[in-house]
Amino acid sequence: MEPKDAAEFHANHIRLPLPGTATDVLAGALPGSGRHGELAWLEFSSAVDMQRDYNAIVIERERELPSLWVDAEDVTVPGFAEGPASPALEAAAAAGYGLSAAGREVCVYRGGVAAVSAAPSAAELERFCGRAAEIAALV
Repeated sequence: MEPKDAAEFHANHIRLPLPGTATDVLAGALPGSGRHGELAWLEFSSAVDMQRDYNAIVIERERELPSLWVDAEDVTVPGFAEGPASPALEAAAAAGYGLSAAGREVCVYRGGVAAVSAAPSAAELERFCGRAAEIAALV
C-alpha cells in the first residue's frame, strides 16, 4: 500500500459519509483481502463528545449502491437508508462495524472511544481489512 494525501482522500469521497476526518491514508491492495481500496485513520471530536478514532476502508463497487449510513453505536433508527442489503447490515452489526455507501463507494469502519487508547497492530488491521472487504462486497 502507498501513502495518499488525506485532503485528496476526502475530495475523492465527498459524497460518502465518513465518521471523521482522515489523518492518514494508504491506497492499494487491502491486507487480508487482496481487493484494491483505501485504508484510512480518522478522527472525530466535538465540544459534546470526547475524541473518537476510527479505522476505515473504502472500496469502489461495480454498480450504483443504495445510500446508507449505519453506525455500530446507533441504538435507534439508522441515519438514512434506501433498502440496503440486509446481509451487509447483519454482518456489520455482528462485527461491531459502521457501514456507509454512496454512489459506487462503500465505507466500513471500526473504532470509537476505545480506539483512542492504543493503535491497532498490523495483525488486527489485516483482520479488519479482510472482514470489512467481505462486508463491503455484500452491499
